[in-house]
Amino acid sequence: MDILCLYLIGVAVAAVFGIVIVLLLKSGLASFIKTMFPETAVQKFWSRLVYTVIMLASLSGAMSSVYPDEAKTDRLIRIWSLMNQMEAMGFRLLWTLLVILSIFLLAYSFRKKES
Repeated sequence: MDILCLYLIGVAVAAVFGIVIVLLLKSGLASFIKTMFPETAVQKFWSRLVYTVIMLASLSGAMSSVYPDEAKTDRLIRIWSLMNQMEAMGFRLLWTLLVILSIFLLAYSFRKKES
């Protein structure tokens, strides 16, 4: 298996992982956004923005990976490089989710104080 195929597999797995995360968060995030913003257009905007950010974080973590030259000949290095690519994707996705959650929780707490 050459490095390009391995790279594309990593990007495809990252895309699927991002889609799964979006599907898992969809119902809870929709109701949370609905409590914060009563207007339908604003709800759609924020939910689409969050889904786009999750997908971009997932893909950027996978696409930032670089394979060493030794990966052309050594299978173990290829496997470790793919796992490193998945770890980078997971790390960026985790930080992105933490930032999004923090922003929404801060906005929710300020909104509750004003009410």
